[in-house]
Amino acid sequence: MISKVQDSLSFDNCTSHVFRDNGIGKIGVASFWLGTVGGIHIGLLLLSLCLSGDDRIVELLPFNVHMVIQWTSYMSLLCGFHFLEFFVTALYQPGNLSYESMIINHSEAYTMAALASWAEYWVEVWWLGGASWKPSGVFFYPGLALVLLGQVGRTVAMATCGEYFAHIIMTRRSNEHRLVTHGIYR
Repeated sequence: MISKVQDSLSFDNCTSHVFRDNGIGKIGVASFWLGTVGGIHIGLLLLSLCLSGDDRIVELLPFNVHMVIQWTSYMSLLCGFHFLEFFVTALYQPGNLSYESMIINHSEAYTMAALASWAEYWVEVWWLGGASWKPSGVFFYPGLALVLLGQVGRTVAMATCGEYFAHIIMTRRSNEHRLVTHGIYR
């Protein structure tokens, strides 16, 4: 099953030339869905944050608004991560820019971890009815801070490496490689 999902993420079943290799179709479709999913979740996150400020409204809602805030934060950050991977590559390595720069189809292990985390979240919501064992702010806010700190660190690292950054781990040194020893790499 995971390999079928991975094949879909890689557009392996598409025969049109715009979906082959670095075809613009892959980038266009992935960007559309990444923006749509991210935009919907950012909108729902903002709405949930507004609703969570009024206890009278929260009591009337048929769902736990804090669980919605957790899910929409996660999905917004995930979409932001994939966007930043593509965007920073576009800024510093436009010649290497491709669909793979979004790393949506990173690996089967990545896909499996993402699907497992989504399943875990929604099984917990379904079985516990949104009454999570995780107090809403005790883990959420420190976790959010760590995610944002990690994203800033990764983006700064990519920018510091500039043209020498690669998503693919190299096992052999090429003549174009340079050891980066400034900025975040000091």
